[in-house]
Amino acid sequence: MTEDANERMESLEKRIRELEAALLDKEQCHVDRMGLFAGGVAHHINNILTSIYGGLSLASASLAEPEHAARYIESTQKAAERAGELTAQLALLARRDQPVRQPVPVGRYLAEALPRVAENGGNVTFDFRIENDLPDMAIDIYQFEALLKHLVRNSVFAAPKDCRITVTASAIDKPGPEWEREPVEPGGNWLEIVFTDNGPGIPPQMLGIVFEPYISGHTRGTGLGLPVSRAILKRHGGYITLVSNPDEGVQVRILLPAFRR
Repeated sequence: MTEDANERMESLEKRIRELEAALLDKEQCHVDRMGLFAGGVAHHINNILTSIYGGLSLASASLAEPEHAARYIESTQKAAERAGELTAQLALLARRDQPVRQPVPVGRYLAEALPRVAENGGNVTFDFRIENDLPDMAIDIYQFEALLKHLVRNSVFAAPKDCRITVTASAIDKPGPEWEREPVEPGGNWLEIVFTDNGPGIPPQMLGIVFEPYISGHTRGTGLGLPVSRAILKRHGGYITLVSNPDEGVQVRILLPAFRR
């Protein structure tokens, strides 16, 4: 009896040590990720400030030549706009309040919003393949437009020249195998929106980390687009996943609860 109790105690103590070690590893991983995130933010802000200070300095030295000064001031304004965009993305990433939702027709909203967010973003064409008679989706217009802007921008940055994005939307009650890694309820009424571009795709080793802040396959942008997009969808009760094979483009899949009146 005593021997059995000792064995159980040893087993329990061993399990406690294992849990403590796992907790320490998790805490260290969190600290490492926060350090990477803070370092990325600091680096990005420092680059913007360098552009602003440099532009102002050159503009001050060129006051006798108005055309040159105007050019430097314009570059400084663009740097300030990048700073505003970065702070807006950080605010979206950090928000904890619930989105202010309103029901919108899926097809009409996407047909209007996507060309709007693509303005000044390069040469983009959209091919809409939206099912008829879809239920509405309830979204925060401001937040969802920011999400669409990130997705379009990622495709434009990756596209070889002219970017083409195929947009499909359908109503489903059973999410497919693409959603196995997400905690999606098997039943229910869902809207699935899929964006497929004509870019080079994402290397397999990158797919598992693309939603981490400052992980990016290109040198443009802030590296916060996908993390912000996932945060927005989470607040809407939705999910996002990426499917990609090299040289076959990227398929961004979004899952949202259908609006019930």
